[in-house]
Amino acid sequence: MGYIFLISIVLFLLADSYCLYSLRLLTSYFINKKWVNRLTFIYILLTLSYVVVTIFTIVRLNIQHDKIEETLFIFGSIVSILYLPKFFFVFWGLIEDLFYLLGKNKEKSLLFLIYKKHLLRVIGLTLSSLFLIQVIFGMSLESRYDYQVKEYTIVLPSLPAEFDGLKIVHLSDWHLGGFLLNPEYIEEIVEISNSLNPDMVFHTGDIISYYNYELEYFMSDLKRLKAPLGQYACLGNHDDTHYITSNTNKQVAYNLDVLDSLLGECNIHLLRDENINIHKNNDSISIIGLGYDKTKKKVKKRIDANHSILERDMFSILLLHDPTFWDDFICNNTDISLTLSGHTHGMQYGINIFDKTISPSQIKYKHSFGLFNIGQQFLHVSTGLGQTIVPFRYGMPPEIVLITLKRE
Repeated sequence: MGYIFLISIVLFLLADSYCLYSLRLLTSYFINKKWVNRLTFIYILLTLSYVVVTIFTIVRLNIQHDKIEETLFIFGSIVSILYLPKFFFVFWGLIEDLFYLLGKNKEKSLLFLIYKKHLLRVIGLTLSSLFLIQVIFGMSLESRYDYQVKEYTIVLPSLPAEFDGLKIVHLSDWHLGGFLLNPEYIEEIVEISNSLNPDMVFHTGDIISYYNYELEYFMSDLKRLKAPLGQYACLGNHDDTHYITSNTNKQVAYNLDVLDSLLGECNIHLLRDENINIHKNNDSISIIGLGYDKTKKKVKKRIDANHSILERDMFSILLLHDPTFWDDFICNNTDISLTLSGHTHGMQYGINIFDKTISPSQIKYKHSFGLFNIGQQFLHVSTGLGQTIVPFRYGMPPEIVLITLKRE
């Protein structure tokens, strides 16, 4: 993991150098050279603080493995405040310099005039300042832990009569390590979930971030979750602990077995490429859980290997951490009525415009957050409960979702 931080230092220092050049260019119009130099000195100190924090992060991650989430949150906080806003400034500054290159031989051209007045740099600096305010607010506890209860009713004629009115709570992406500094919010999640009186609770992956001790710490809280028809979970990309690069394949397999056992003690049934049938009188439904794969090829291989549990002649609910390949392999290719996913977090950032949330996650993910359907097949993607690396949420609050299934 260390080389990732070293590469980030190089990239951020390049961005910093360009930002400093742009700032000196702008400020030289408004203040004297003495104050420009003073601001330059302060800017360099902030840059050096980032380098120090990065080195501290690398050292601490290699010494205190039990502090990984706390350490990454510190690193993520510094990067978020010092660098995320700067990319707006860099972007608009580069466009302005491009305008200069294209118009430098035509001093009366619009492109050259835009460069000469530094209009795009002013726009970039303004946007950077606004985004900095959003970042600072988004890192507040009020923003990160502002749990929203969202309720959906889905009508599915294929739902067995005995399960008409089935109430499901969908919880995803706990990333429990992120709550070690603020454990009281886990209690809040449990209380809200129980207050909804669900029949079943589904957890769609990333229960932990890096280590199983995260779950061990909160087991007494999770044991208080109530669901008469049971709780079920699938694996996410963090749950197999492969992000800890020192883990061998044997260690990863062992960690998964331990996680399975710990969840069992919390009355959560982990479905590892398997299904379980739930019975009510003469009716049954199937709950299916599939593991996580990053590439389309690997997902197809897993789907093919588990064809028998996906193609069952009964109403089925699928727990699938990553919604990316729902269109390709689940919708129209199986009879699964409802798929529950997470993974995206909605990138923990959104802007509400006319009651519609816009997020950069919608660029990467076709199904980024919310409820989707194609015909009588539905997909719900949760924005999750926790955060990883960057302790931040703005306009994309964590959510506890209640889904009621009806026959008509």
